[in-house]
Amino acid sequence: MRFLPRKANRRIGVVGLGVGTLATYGKTGDLFRFYEINPEVKHLAETVFTYLADTPAKVEIIMGEMCRKCGSKMFIRRLPDYMEWWTGDKRYVS
Repeated sequence: MRFLPRKANRRIGVVGLGVGTLATYGKTGDLFRFYEINPEVKHLAETVFTYLADTPAKVEIIMGEMCRKCGSKMFIRRLPDYMEWWTGDKRYVS
């Protein structure tokens, strides 16, 4: 997060709620959009952990599905300003 330019009202996409702690970097006006495929992980993130509830940023959770084009387990329906993800040993940035 410290490498991203600090601008007002950032829109940040995060693949997987396993890194829900990133929401703690959010500021008022920011949007953190988490993409998740496992409903059990979503339930845990919302009921056991408090990172999502405690951030001053707005948090959205988008439930995903299989992506036929890329063979990934995540289908991203809406892209944020910046996204970075890994599958196996490959890194992708949009």
